[in-house]
Amino acid sequence: MKCELDESGRYPKEARRFTLETGRPERVGEYQVVSGLRIDKSKVEDARVFKLWGWRPALIVDGEIKLALEEAGSVGGYFEEV
Repeated sequence: MKCELDESGRYPKEARRFTLETGRPERVGEYQVVSGLRIDKSKVEDARVFKLWGWRPALIVDGEIKLALEEAGSVGGYFEEV
């Protein structure tokens, strides 16, 4: 799923992409910074786990999977509602 501004232009608050000037030519076009991310549930359809194109750090999961990971004692990540 690609990251896009919502119709109001408010989300994400910031989305910067790698350029040739950032010194990472292999990542040109990918996101360097994304903050204030929000998910349009109508575009997700029935996906329960997915990643955003060009934004490596985030793994998006639905609420049931989040609870299962917490109950299993999963470590090394954190959850933030988007």
